[in-house]
Amino acid sequence: MASTIAAVDTQRIGNYPPEIAATLKSVRDAAVVDIEALQASIGAQDFKNSVVCATTANLNATRSGNVLTATGNGALGAIDGYTVVASDRILVKNQSTGADNGIYTATNLGSGSTPWVLTRATDADSSAEVTPEMIVYVERGSVNADTQWILDVDSAITLNTTTLTFVQHRGLATTAPADVTKAAAAVGTSLTLARSDHKHDISTAVAGTIAIGDAAAEGSATSLARSDHVHAVPAPAAPANVTKAAASAGAATTFARADHKHDITTAAATTVAYANAEGSATSLARSDHVHALPAQAGAIRSVRGVVQSNVADLNSFAVATHDGLTFVEGDRILLAHQTTGAQDGIYTVGAVSGGNAPLTRASDWAAAAVLAAGTEVLVNEGTTFAGTVWVATVAGAITVATTSPAFYPREYWGTSAALSGTPGTAAISNLWILHATRSTVILTRRAPAGTTGDLSFGTLTAGQGDGSFTITSTGNETSTVDYVIKNRA
Repeated sequence: MASTIAAVDTQRIGNYPPEIAATLKSVRDAAVVDIEALQASIGAQDFKNSVVCATTANLNATRSGNVLTATGNGALGAIDGYTVVASDRILVKNQSTGADNGIYTATNLGSGSTPWVLTRATDADSSAEVTPEMIVYVERGSVNADTQWILDVDSAITLNTTTLTFVQHRGLATTAPADVTKAAAAVGTSLTLARSDHKHDISTAVAGTIAIGDAAAEGSATSLARSDHVHAVPAPAAPANVTKAAASAGAATTFARADHKHDITTAAATTVAYANAEGSATSLARSDHVHALPAQAGAIRSVRGVVQSNVADLNSFAVATHDGLTFVEGDRILLAHQTTGAQDGIYTVGAVSGGNAPLTRASDWAAAAVLAAGTEVLVNEGTTFAGTVWVATVAGAITVATTSPAFYPREYWGTSAALSGTPGTAAISNLWILHATRSTVILTRRAPAGTTGDLSFGTLTAGQGDGSFTITSTGNETSTVDYVIKNRA
């Protein structure tokens, strides 16, 4: 025995003698090998950056190299209920020609005069990058949201030649789970468990009805439904409506078994307006609660870009170019400078044809809707106005299509041309300045040049896109100057 133990590392483990320590060490070493093998397996998996959405059916398109082009003109539109925007990553997995499947990027959304175009994503556009068992997550979609897909190909792949078949790897179960029978052999088998839930089949007979309050039925083997559990509860009296009398609040017998009932008034529940008084006693429905938000300046709305010039025909809006943006179907935009001020507001771009599209008022800016004074709109993109907040400066509430909201950016910035003259000056025009006296300007020298001095700005001229002021230096400089305009209502 001593010679056998001497052949192994006889280092003591804890307070065990060498004979037992040798056995424990062999078990420990085997576990280390298993863990290292598991880590190597995980490291070898090819996870790609997630995609925004995934197809559910064949796209009518032809592929040339790594580019998939629609067979006709028209916008790409929605995939699996999600409206695609430029540069979105898309998992194409349902093409009738399997070699066309893969991960793509939306490079052209298409229009009435051009076809849409998808290009293979840069991390999946070569045979070396598209590997067997490649895995990708899907973020959005009516069917495919929060799912994981694996490339079910076992051999080497030649991109654009090998059929690429994607199968769901993780996510919600796509088929109904099989029942787990009561046979001992079936208990715990992996094939009889649904991915997202368990099913129990204690009895093959139809589940018996459990009477409310029947204590004998609780937990009995034959009283469980095949697809769920049913729990008996003590039988209360039939629920009475909760009256508005304080004495009835919290009474145990006045609650319905499945929910609460409130009967503040026998009249039908009133519609709660956006700025209705919160907690109004007559604004509660009998079978549910309706809560009005407290009166406030209004929730901030969001648009892609702002249009700073008059749109003469709302049925034929030229989609290019506005603050560096070309709009596409489905974009939300802010019209801020209509000749008829009541037309200002948020619109949705319709189908684009020949560079033009109809505009319709957005659902949160519908005609005749009454909006709070000071309503704000966030502009997300644009050369000058990306990230700016535009506020309706008209006094009082806004009746859409009747009131001119008088939009101005709360603040924004720009850069002057080089100062010139003695001393250096630069005139800045085409500005959005709300007040000649309450608006203000902050100046910062961007690129010093010449003999620098103290910078100042002259009298502000107010205007919606036609305001102005002049920058002056006490030195003979030719610097360029950054300016920030801050509008105060």
